[in-house]
Amino acid sequence: MQEQLLYAIALSEIKGIGPAYFQKLINAFNTPENVFSASFSELSSIIPEKVAREILKKDFKQAERILSISEKLDINITF
Repeated sequence: MQEQLLYAIALSEIKGIGPAYFQKLINAFNTPENVFSASFSELSSIIPEKVAREILKKDFKQAERILSISEKLDINITF
């Protein structure tokens, strides 16, 4: 679950991903991790190409920091 949470945080941090696109992507790929494993053509059939490119080049450092801080502060993040 912790790994899926990391992917969910990373996905939510991408410019252009709001609640609607987040949900569309989860509906299409079942898990946040699967979204990051999808091809450009799969992603761009659901979301704009610009946003799909951002997913494909995503760096997970910020998501790792957010997850680490939330654990230290005993904050539960759900998606």
